[in-house]
Amino acid sequence: MLKLNCGAVIIISGPSGVGKGTLISQLLERRSGLKLAVSATTRFPRLGEVSGVDYYFMSREEFMVRVERSEFVEWCEVHGNLYGTLKQEIDKTVLAGDNVLLEIDTQGAKKVLSQFDRLVRIFIAPPSELALLNRLRQRDTEDETTLARRLETASQELKEQHLYDYIVVNEVIEDAVQELMSIIDTVDEKES
Repeated sequence: MLKLNCGAVIIISGPSGVGKGTLISQLLERRSGLKLAVSATTRFPRLGEVSGVDYYFMSREEFMVRVERSEFVEWCEVHGNLYGTLKQEIDKTVLAGDNVLLEIDTQGAKKVLSQFDRLVRIFIAPPSELALLNRLRQRDTEDETTLARRLETASQELKEQHLYDYIVVNEVIEDAVQELMSIIDTVDEKES
């Protein structure tokens, strides 16, 4: 069991299309001492995504070799692709005294719970399921079958938001960013 007493591990979860990536990029621009753990995935990169920045893109075989070597703090299969968080991504940040953000789904969040002393769980929720559907459609990255699968997964994830320390509704981006910064301030104050 990995127990670290340096920086905090901050989990950010929420359904696909809720705006987690946008909120996280705003946080990273505005807060020093905060780093994003880049996840690994077996899915193909979307237009403009860069390996090592957006994700570590790898083959299923390479991913499974790393699973066998226990290199992940969590991993799971979502919509036919594997996703996981490499231990090294967390270690290098928290040992430097910085807080690390993990953008992971509810399955992954459950696996991380007992691994860290300083852990904060934040769920990003849409203002409504209709708003989430509209956001997914506007992204124009999925066909109708994939979209239906994502909505089913989102429905299940929304049922688990009560398991989190904080719930932030992303209706207005700036309001959600301010709320997230207040939560992070609270995390930092507890350490002082």
